[in-house]
Amino acid sequence: MFKPKEVAYQVFYATGLSHLYQAVSGRKTGMVCYHNVLPDENFSRSGRYHTDFPVSVMERHLRFLAQEYKLRPLPNPSIPQVVLSFDDGMLNNYHVVRPMLQRYGLKAMFAVCPHLVDGQIPHIWRDHFHLVLLQFIGNRMLLPIDAYDQPYLITVDTLPSVESKFRQWIYENRRTNVYEIIQEICSVNRIAYKKEDYDPLRFDHMNWEQIRQLHADGHLIVSHTCSHRVLSFLSDEEKRRELTESRQRIEEVIQSPVKTRIAAECGYECGYLNMSRSIAPGHPLARERFGLPFTVSKPYLTAVASGLHDSLRKMVRKI
Repeated sequence: MFKPKEVAYQVFYATGLSHLYQAVSGRKTGMVCYHNVLPDENFSRSGRYHTDFPVSVMERHLRFLAQEYKLRPLPNPSIPQVVLSFDDGMLNNYHVVRPMLQRYGLKAMFAVCPHLVDGQIPHIWRDHFHLVLLQFIGNRMLLPIDAYDQPYLITVDTLPSVESKFRQWIYENRRTNVYEIIQEICSVNRIAYKKEDYDPLRFDHMNWEQIRQLHADGHLIVSHTCSHRVLSFLSDEEKRRELTESRQRIEEVIQSPVKTRIAAECGYECGYLNMSRSIAPGHPLARERFGLPFTVSKPYLTAVASGLHDSLRKMVRKI
């Protein structure tokens, strides 16, 4: 199907306009954010984050980034740079991502949540909700979206929309007790609140020994809060506890200072946030994070990584 945007990026790339934009005003600093990287045969877009990729696509991304951006091994707030990060400390980060980085001679940041590594929480709340829904495929279940009033039919087709409605309900109501809500959903629907033995490579977390090995390899272990709750919903005291205790626990394990967090305060020297280039300078410690699209098109990747894609989108909105 004809896609004007992709054709435009191919023209920009072929004529050198993409590289000219990058040289003059393109992105010179920030973090390329990933979550899960899975073998192609195990990869499904269902229940995935938009920064999840199969190995075949990730290989192309790494080659592109290594060639075009001369990735820095570690973040340094004082100089312009682009770094790689993998969020949430998932098991595939060790078994799949680590060997890939070794092959390309690259270093990255791995953002971990100590409460998930320690097993105090079975799964990240969004993942756990997905795993609960999978148990009800072909059946109906009650959800807090409407105060457990109307049963929802869960099918493979309705799964994405139910997940979307639940996340929207969490964010619109600024719910801080997300893990208690997951426990409540399990209780109301009479299933156990526990760690699910389903696709461990995708839904399980690394253990501390694996995290120590990544640190020994020269990668940077950084804080991603203790529990992966939504920081903006928490009180100042809860935020401090999430940020301070996570740093302390990681430092205790790897025996090295943790100066960076991904989500910058509470003793951190640098923080990476999900924010646009226009507001990134608003915080003295903040650095921008961005994701690459699900494509292996070099012209498209260049447009996104350089910031050209965002700039054109803003121009179109003003028209």
